[in-house]
Amino acid sequence: MLLNSDKIHAVFLQAFILSFGVCLKQEKWNDLIPKYEHNRSKRSTELLVLTIDTIRLVANSLSCARTKSISIVLNVSSPYFTQQLLGNLKKSTFFPLLYDASNKGNTKVFPICVQFLSSTGVKIGIVDLIDAVDEPTIEIFANARQLFMDNGLDIYGLTALGVDNTNVNIGNNHSVYSLFKDELPNVLKGNCYSHILPNSVKYAHNELLIDGEKVLISLCYHYLRSAKRVDELKQYYGFYEQDFKVILKHTKLRWLSLYLSIERLVEVFALVKIYFLE
Repeated sequence: MLLNSDKIHAVFLQAFILSFGVCLKQEKWNDLIPKYEHNRSKRSTELLVLTIDTIRLVANSLSCARTKSISIVLNVSSPYFTQQLLGNLKKSTFFPLLYDASNKGNTKVFPICVQFLSSTGVKIGIVDLIDAVDEPTIEIFANARQLFMDNGLDIYGLTALGVDNTNVNIGNNHSVYSLFKDELPNVLKGNCYSHILPNSVKYAHNELLIDGEKVLISLCYHYLRSAKRVDELKQYYGFYEQDFKVILKHTKLRWLSLYLSIERLVEVFALVKIYFLE
């Protein structure tokens, strides 16, 4: 249930009181007063401290454990910010839809996001988080279609789908994209940013004199299965009085590790080079 603005302000006021109650409970007067004297008169600061002191007993009795925190997020923050997002979205004429499956333990969820142009620039946010056991094409399309109806969004404002590169999402036959295209002939197919960037780097490697990805993989496996080699490398670090840093593992399937692996290799390149030359 969405709370009104007064109740939302009351929640944040309680958090404000709680934070000051903790400060007063710990008797950090010397830290508190100078902080609030900045750009304030001394008298106003003294009155502020006295006002807080009058509600000290109430503030100390307040608490916000896990259950209350979850309740505030689910019943206050989430509905409020979602409505704010939808309000701004409805003022925009066109927008793309972005989603992907995510596994959390034995639960599969589909965060559905929108991206649109507002008066302050490009905005992106989560509209809904759908809990689904499976991910068949019909079910994904039906959930996305229902999202438009439940939130009063104009489906004809949909310009593109930003999804993962799978047959279920963007296949030529009976995919989520093809079902949307049957209803919206001008909808565009947008690929995942996280796949576009690594693929660009992968093809750019073909223009280099050295295959950096192959070097990273070979270097990692050189040390991975030999404790003796790792110990020898540690001795080089100790000789040059530097802290030992592990060479990060990279595989072609896990492309998210490519940048971190390259960055770490650049950091330790001098010592690793000496190790192999000597």
